Amino acid sequence: MSQLRRWPTPQSIYSDWTDSRPPGATISIHALAKPLSRFLYHRQAADIIVKNAKPPLSVATVEVLSTYLTLKNISPSTRVLVLRHFSLRARNAREDAQVVLDSNLLGLVPELLRSSSPDILFATCNLLKSLGRYREMKNKIHSDLVSLLNHRDPCVQKSAVYALDALNLVETLLRHLITNKLSPANRMYTLHVLHVRVGKDEQHARLIVECSSLKNCFSMLLQSPDPRILEHTCRILLNLLKYRRLTTAVADLELDKLFLPATPNINNPSGASRLDENRQWAVTKLVERLKQRSAMERLPHSWDGIMAEG
Repeated sequence: MSQLRRWPTPQSIYSDWTDSRPPGATISIHALAKPLSRFLYHRQAADIIVKNAKPPLSVATVEVLSTYLTLKNISPSTRVLVLRHFSLRARNAREDAQVVLDSNLLGLVPELLRSSSPDILFATCNLLKSLGRYREMKNKIHSDLVSLLNHRDPCVQKSAVYALDALNLVETLLRHLITNKLSPANRMYTLHVLHVRVGKDEQHARLIVECSSLKNCFSMLLQSPDPRILEHTCRILLNLLKYRRLTTAVADLELDKLFLPATPNINNPSGASRLDENRQWAVTKLVERLKQRSAMERLPHSWDGIMAEG
């Protein structure tokens, strides 16, 4: 009886899968593994969302979907999909929002806000905004975001500023502007966020004017030795003056601080001159805007000198 012999393996016309002879396999399975796993995870998450689309949102569903926010081989699009789902459910039903709030999801927020993906940051902030729609939940979200303002990671601080602004918690932002807890870069970012929102939204501008810390905040900001802070502060004031109903409120601020001479800096002699240039620019712009409004609003007598400057 002849010995058993292995039949020869037919040669593939597409690929050589054996490693026994060069050049080896022509397709790298490892190169395909990560994209394939990310695709499968995304499809799996989407299936879970579809199967649990009907209310109410269960605790088990939140826990399962939350794992897609923590695993390593998850694509940013999958994380955004999950965050958008939570945001939508929280916005549509108070009960679903409470389930999300009671889960461990908020514990993942600092890590999500540290993401380099703008889409993940935006989706996370929108989720916080959806949860903050309900008064009884807003306090919890507010306290968490305030703690993130002091986070060691500047990116987390910046995202917390955006989320607080989205929730219209401008009083908190104004108070933190005059503390030393915000880094200089994030203080500039906060001023930029307020400047943009005030220019687009009169309701947001009114929220700023109604803040109890407004006068103290702007009084300190206008005395800042940093020309950039002075410029951004004045841009906020100019945007506030776009709305005729707010002119008197802006005029009541201690804007005479604009006329204080810059303090010379031995280490940076050019800084004082730049600061004076910014003060002159601010005075000119404010006078122009106030002259446009003077026929509509009665301004305090303390502004007579400022109007004469123009």
